[in-house]
Amino acid sequence: IRSAVARASRVIAVSEDTRRALLSLTNTNISKVVHIPNAIPPFLGYTSTGHGRSQGLLPLAISRSAGDRYFVSVVSNCKPHKGVVDLLLAWSDFVERYKERGGDRPCPQLLLVGYGAEALRADKKLCELAAKAKHVRIVGAVANDLLRHLYRGAEALVVPSLAEGFCFPALEAQSVGTCVICRPVAALKELVTENDLVAHDTSIGALTLALLAGAMRPRLDKVVIAAHLERFSLSRTTKEVRAVYSAVMSERSEQALS
Repeated sequence: IRSAVARASRVIAVSEDTRRALLSLTNTNISKVVHIPNAIPPFLGYTSTGHGRSQGLLPLAISRSAGDRYFVSVVSNCKPHKGVVDLLLAWSDFVERYKERGGDRPCPQLLLVGYGAEALRADKKLCELAAKAKHVRIVGAVANDLLRHLYRGAEALVVPSLAEGFCFPALEAQSVGTCVICRPVAALKELVTENDLVAHDTSIGALTLALLAGAMRPRLDKVVIAAHLERFSLSRTTKEVRAVYSAVMSERSEQALS
């Protein structure tokens, strides 16, 4: 990384946290490392039509498993920093506590989606942990249109990661008005809004409490915060990236002339 930064004309970091880490690691000039966030994926750029999910796009198995309420977690892989084991342990405790409180709404299901969920399904210990946690459904990889509707139908997206450079699922959920529940990870804290819930610390117990807080919220119409999402629009990101390239090209032209 030090070599790459030293040789680069500019470095684009997708979060301020990543930018700070690069500057600390390489001790390079601060103007060389530029923060430009990732853009919201185009397949989510549709107008949200309320909090109900489109039943026609959901496989019957998922609909039955989810019932009327579910949380979703997008699993890209099962490496320790992704917190998948922590999530399953926290969810197990959450289910028991939710039942003890005797709420007037059914306990939510947890849907695990993404390619990482396929690896989870193949891991005997993780599968046993998921079964023990109860109310957990390992869905696996899904197409983009189904993923979008799963986001729209979910009461919350849960991100249990202990480290992230950025978090696409958080933006994807916010783009359809779905609450994000996460740990206090620097890159994630850059993305959350007043609609989201951040655990008090990175412990499993704090994640459990955040899940409970999300499940106990009144079910309201979802709100898409346009001003927040504009920062991550494709047009704005494209403009900022082009500006970086233009600046580098101008500098090289000046060097060539001199």
